Amino acid sequence: MSGDRLRWAIFTVSVVSSVDNPSAHLWRAFGRRLQQRANLATFFETRGNRAVQALLRRERAGGLNAFRERFSDIHYQTVEPRTGFALAEWLNRMLSTVDIALVDRDASPELIAALSEFSRPFLQTFLIDPGWGAEPIDPTPLANFTGVLAGDDKLVVRYAEAADVGRVYGFGPLPADLADPEPTADQSAALDDAVEQAIATILSASEKIRRARGTQIVANGRTDHSEPLLPHEPN
Repeated sequence: MSGDRLRWAIFTVSVVSSVDNPSAHLWRAFGRRLQQRANLATFFETRGNRAVQALLRRERAGGLNAFRERFSDIHYQTVEPRTGFALAEWLNRMLSTVDIALVDRDASPELIAALSEFSRPFLQTFLIDPGWGAEPIDPTPLANFTGVLAGDDKLVVRYAEAADVGRVYGFGPLPADLADPEPTADQSAALDDAVEQAIATILSASEKIRRARGTQIVANGRTDHSEPLLPHEPN
C-alpha cells in the first residue's frame, strides 16, 4: 500500500489560519509530508470559520495571501456549512474517490459523527486529537472510525478506556506550546517527526483492515469493491 498514490481528504477547523488554531501547523506538516510521498491530499474547511475570521481581523487579506504564497503546494477547499441529510449527501459524493479520510477533533461534532459512518474496506477514517484541547471529545460517535490517533499519552489511555472507541494509537511527542505565528525550528522538526509517525501508523492500520476484509488495492489507490458509499455496516 505504501507504493500506491493514495487520495486523502482531511477535514480541519482551518489549515489556512493558525490564529487561535495551533492544529493548523500540524495539518500543514501533514500536507507537505503527503505531497512528498506523491499522495493527493485535499483539506476542507468551513467558509468563514473562526480561525480565518481571527486572521482577517488581525492581518486582513495579507494573512491569506501570505499563506497561499508560503504553502502553495497545499490544496484546500472552503465549503459551505452543512448539516443533516445535506451533510451526508455531500460526504457521500466527496468520499467516493477517497482512500483515507482524517478529521480534526475540533471539527464540528456532527461532521465527526457523520464521517465515522463512512468507514469501508476501501475507505479508512481516522480522528486526530493532538492533545492540545482540555479534554478528549465524547467517544460515543467514534466506534466506527478505523482508528483514533492521540498526540498525548494520557489521551491515548483515556480513549482506549472508552467502551465506544475501538483502535487507539499514539503519535508524537508533539510540542506542548507552539510559537505564534510560526513554530520554531525545533518545534517544526518535532511536528515533522510526529506527522511521519502518524502517517506510517495510518497506512499500517489501513492495510491491516483491508487485508482482514479481503480487499485488494488496485490502480490509483482504489479497490476492487464496486459497492457505493453508504452509511456504515457493522463488521
